[in-house]
Amino acid sequence: MSRRSLLLLFLLGLAVPLAIAQFQSLPGYMDSDYYFGGGVQLARGNGFTELYLWNYLADPRGLPTPSHAYWMPLASILAAAGMWLTGQTDFASARIGFILLAALVPPLTSLLAFRLTSNRAASLLSGLLACFPIYYAPFLPVPDNYAIYMLLGIAFFLLLSNLQSPTSNLQSPITFLLLGLVSALASLARSDGLLWLGMSLLAAVWFAGKQINKSTTQADSHTSTSVRLSPPASRLPPPASRLPPPASCLPPSASCLPPSAFSPAFSSSCLPGTRATSRLSAPSWLPAVRAPSG
Repeated sequence: MSRRSLLLLFLLGLAVPLAIAQFQSLPGYMDSDYYFGGGVQLARGNGFTELYLWNYLADPRGLPTPSHAYWMPLASILAAAGMWLTGQTDFASARIGFILLAALVPPLTSLLAFRLTSNRAASLLSGLLACFPIYYAPFLPVPDNYAIYMLLGIAFFLLLSNLQSPTSNLQSPITFLLLGLVSALASLARSDGLLWLGMSLLAAVWFAGKQINKSTTQADSHTSTSVRLSPPASRLPPPASRLPPPASCLPPSASCLPPSAFSPAFSSSCLPGTRATSRLSAPSWLPAVRAPSG
């Protein structure tokens, strides 16, 4: 994916929640109201407290009481960050961070699709669909966990895809550290975020098994290569005890035929300590060859 395509998807993803935000002057439903109220308390320096009761899970003794006993506090922290940035504790300041997170969803969705499919057209289509989430569109610009959880889910699977890269051995410590951080943020956003930690542990077990199989395969390949390079025993040269004896060790009968089978001139050349006194010629050796051996 080109940077230009990702930038265009970001701008389009920013325009949609900004347009929707023009029709929202209040959070609009209880969850968002609660996160907005928690952000106001944080921005005013009152910590994680609330001035109202809406459930009795924490067995409150009075007001103010500790907040976020039921819902997790990350959305309130993000809302407070917008208020700290502007110095105002209004709804428009509280949703700045959520609008920016919503704008990041389309380009990161496209990037994840390209990482999984390597298809540019399909990746662009995924990013465009993320720009217009239809049902979830009204919930993205307000203080809630929709945009937060979308981004954390995309980041989680992008990190998992890094474990398939050729340099995964070098990147794996950083990848698993970031997976733990994403799981922690998911748990800070929703109580079911612990499921992401379980998925991270499963990914670690899978990666460890992959590395063990890779090491075993490399060891087997090295062993088979060594066996192929070593010649079989049948092709090795025979030991010295199996070599034929040199001519000096052979008996005289094996190295020289009996003298009676040859003429004196020829046989004398085979007798030890003697030297042939005449040159070999056809008249001297033909009778010896034709003589009976009996």
